Amino acid sequence: PASPGPRGRFEQEQDRAVRALVRCVTGLPEEELGGERFQAALNFAWSNFRFHRFLDVNSHKVERTIEGIHEKLVIHSDLGKAASWKRLTEKFLNLPLPSTEETKTDTHYSILSLLLCLSDSPSNTTYVEKPRAKEVEKEEEFDWAKYLMEGEEIYFGPGIDTPDWSGESEEEEDTQPLSREDSGIQVDRTPLEDQDPNKKTVPNASWKVSEPDARSWLEQHVVPQYWTGRAPRFSHSLHLHSNLAAVWDHHLYTSDPLYVPEERTLVTETQVIRETLWLLSGVKKLFIFQLNDGKVTVRNDIIVTHLTHNCLRSVLEQIAAYGQVVFRLQKFIDEVMGHSPESIMHGTVSTPKKTTEAPFRTYQAFMWALYKYFISFKEELAEIEKCIINKDKTVTLSIVIDKLSPRLAQLKVLHKVFSTGVAEVPPDTRNVVRASHLLNTLYKAILEYDSVGEASEQTVSLLFSLWVETVRPYLQTVDEWIVHGNLFDPAKEFIIQRNKNVPVNHRDFWYATYTLYSVSEKTENEEKMSDNASASSGSDQAPSSRQHTMVSFLKPVLKQIIMAGKSMQLLKNLQCKDGSPQQTASR
Repeated sequence: PASPGPRGRFEQEQDRAVRALVRCVTGLPEEELGGERFQAALNFAWSNFRFHRFLDVNSHKVERTIEGIHEKLVIHSDLGKAASWKRLTEKFLNLPLPSTEETKTDTHYSILSLLLCLSDSPSNTTYVEKPRAKEVEKEEEFDWAKYLMEGEEIYFGPGIDTPDWSGESEEEEDTQPLSREDSGIQVDRTPLEDQDPNKKTVPNASWKVSEPDARSWLEQHVVPQYWTGRAPRFSHSLHLHSNLAAVWDHHLYTSDPLYVPEERTLVTETQVIRETLWLLSGVKKLFIFQLNDGKVTVRNDIIVTHLTHNCLRSVLEQIAAYGQVVFRLQKFIDEVMGHSPESIMHGTVSTPKKTTEAPFRTYQAFMWALYKYFISFKEELAEIEKCIINKDKTVTLSIVIDKLSPRLAQLKVLHKVFSTGVAEVPPDTRNVVRASHLLNTLYKAILEYDSVGEASEQTVSLLFSLWVETVRPYLQTVDEWIVHGNLFDPAKEFIIQRNKNVPVNHRDFWYATYTLYSVSEKTENEEKMSDNASASSGSDQAPSSRQHTMVSFLKPVLKQIIMAGKSMQLLKNLQCKDGSPQQTASR
């Protein structure tokens, strides 16, 4: 018999595939008696394949389904999901697939049709679009050397037919500098090495094979001792812009007959930057910046090649002012922590010298807030210094100042708060006045900068973090009093003080047990008011001529705090076993 043609073989393979599909989906055996059910399923499958285009995707139907889901999401007010759905489906249809470079093909619509069939009510699911990291396209490396040398003749040295160079021609060429006046470009004629005619040639010493590399590495990584005043002059470019200081000195020398140039120490900009970072980190022993009696000054004999002396000094004096702020705040931190600045001498650490009276808890909390701020500040300075050491990017003094400008503005705010809230308070002032004055200073500074708006958002955040840390002892005192009935205030910094002469079971306990201190802003004296008046009026009764601060944030709840503290102390004294749990629970 003749073998079937290609079409016959395709139909036979298709028939076997359809039969296998029916067996897998329905589980009906083909050999069952009669085979009516299997044949019916087979006919149904063939009918769908032949007349209903189930093998090909209907792109119009998929488009209508996508539009319907988008419209449903808009109706349900899921505008974010609707926008993501529309954007992502369009992006997928317009992207080429790995198998084809065309867009909106049957493969695209087949994948979307499959996902739509697998999805279960997309409009009812919660969806938050995640940011997708875009793949960075690799830039093709461009051979600049080949591009720039295109068409140039490269000289590889004299050949056989090339005449020898004469010494006379070299001298003539050396005496005639390359002129670029027409282009406006100055030629950088920096010598490769310092050529001293009086310098005698020293015969090369015999080094081992591995020693020259180690010696060159050491020479590159050892910092010249510029702070000794006898440091060797480093080689630098002879370009006009790199020698602005020398050009300016020459101008002064030629224009002023009485001008006498001063001998100054030449430093690099990198050395100035590193000493700036060390100054802001709290380092006191520096060369460019000097600390004398708490004041930071700048040496007058420092110069860099590309800046005039006055310009450099003006910039460094601004930095010195911020360094002085750092030292003042650091001194306060050391004093509160009990460390004396004179305890570290000549590299030896002695025992910290304790003050006669330990600072009260409000100052300790304020010190801790400043300490945490300076930790983050020093970490930022260390990152900048790492960039200088690693030479990852260009770091100039102007770049460093611009990068640190937010921090420097914060230092100015901290110094203002510290001067007003701590430094200006007389040393013999009581702790209650000191604590309330510091808290009020922080509180008013927050309100003042918050009224500016978004321009001072970072400043408000900084002051608020300081205030939260500083007010913590006050809140702990209030919590201990109204929860346990114990007003624990050993340093007497809280505005309410316990009168220990009146016991709890005394008849005058409710009226004469506590004293409320109110600090006047104008006279800075103390005014005692009985807690009876404060409890009845909420401490609002004050003379109109004097504005009482008494910790501004406690004013609205001061009456409730006093009532709760007294009540809790009475309940604790009664020691009612049955009543105490119910009273505590109701409180």
